[in-house]
Amino acid sequence: METKKLNKIGMKYFYCKIKKKEIRQKLVLIICLILMIKLNSQTFTKISNKEFENSNFKELSFLQEELKNVQIIGLGEALHNMGGTYTAKVKMVKYLHKKCGFDVIAFESPFYNSSKVNELIKKGQANKDSINYNISGVWSTSETKELFEYIIETQKTDRPLEFIGFDESFFASTDTQDLTKDYANFINNLEEENKISFKLDSTFYNAINTVADRSYSFSKRAPQDTLLLYNKFREIRKELSKIEKKDNLFNDFWSEVTNNLQSVYRKNYKRSNRDKRMASNVKFLANKKYPNKKIMLWAATSHLLSNPNSIKNYRVSKKYNKKKMGVYLKKEYGERYYVMAFTPFKGKFGFKGMLGLGKTKVRSKKGGLEYYINNKYDSDFVYLSLKNKDNINEIKKNKIGRSNIVWLEGMRYKGEIMDIPNAVDGIFYLKDERLVNSKKISSN
Repeated sequence: METKKLNKIGMKYFYCKIKKKEIRQKLVLIICLILMIKLNSQTFTKISNKEFENSNFKELSFLQEELKNVQIIGLGEALHNMGGTYTAKVKMVKYLHKKCGFDVIAFESPFYNSSKVNELIKKGQANKDSINYNISGVWSTSETKELFEYIIETQKTDRPLEFIGFDESFFASTDTQDLTKDYANFINNLEEENKISFKLDSTFYNAINTVADRSYSFSKRAPQDTLLLYNKFREIRKELSKIEKKDNLFNDFWSEVTNNLQSVYRKNYKRSNRDKRMASNVKFLANKKYPNKKIMLWAATSHLLSNPNSIKNYRVSKKYNKKKMGVYLKKEYGERYYVMAFTPFKGKFGFKGMLGLGKTKVRSKKGGLEYYINNKYDSDFVYLSLKNKDNINEIKKNKIGRSNIVWLEGMRYKGEIMDIPNAVDGIFYLKDERLVNSKKISSN
């Protein structure tokens, strides 16, 4: 009797032990399944802080294949004066140069002036300050210092990073950037080559100088100046057309400068198309100056868009220019043109100091891409390729139809309603945006 009782107790203990073991195994299995489901459902690519800081981006190695046949990549910022975005773009430029074969960085900065700076860089007569003081003011910040230093450092390697600009605008003349003197040299060469005389005097060159000096002004140029320039530019283009079939990089460059000057003086008469001119400048860089190099464009995302109609406000409103630089480039280069947009979840952008002026808070609405990424992905940086079907499916499945990649409407930065998969080719998400430090960087 006593023995039977002990046997029953033993059996109960044995069965309980087995059940506990089975329960533990099932729990482990359930946890593993949950983790697998979670991992498999996360199709966007998280970037570690370490890889971000060192610009290696090991998690983004797939970009090396994705960008293999891309000739021009646009790196877009939603708005200017975004410190966090600037830093992320600097890191990406370094990665694209080191790992993806891109050897030219072209800024939304004056075409003529940047070319002059690049000449000095290649001769070893420039440093990071030379770039900083000769770039559009919105990028003359402490955040871009790392990039300017990198450009100078690469000049000592077998793959120097070229610095150039593609905007139609001009800076005022300096000792090393004397537009009237350089333009006169171009005219002298053209007159000698075509055996003609344009009969240009100081009135013409003064008019050119005024256009350049007041490139960023809202005032209209004097009618007598615009008439003089119009007639003379027409003569110059006529003579250039006689020799344009020749492989003449010098004349092609000055043809672009001439068209930029005309567009700039027409700007305040509402007869210019800046995006079209920028696209033409980029085509010159890609087809003539750097035909065997891959080019990065640093600009506002709005200029880089190849399909503005994917964004509701562009589609329904007539007040926005839909003839974007990216539209022209997409038509010319097709799949060889790629747009990567940078977008923040939260924070502020604008200038440090200035008593709060020029500062705007980033807002991410529910239903927006940035709101979704912040809730689902535990990372300060995330990349999603829109060449990846899984990423597109995740966006569609979760009905994500808004993003901060551009800002068009309203006083508050809250993103735009859009068809994200058809708006850009890739999106670089950063959790925190911050103000820029616009103080001039020093050589120290």
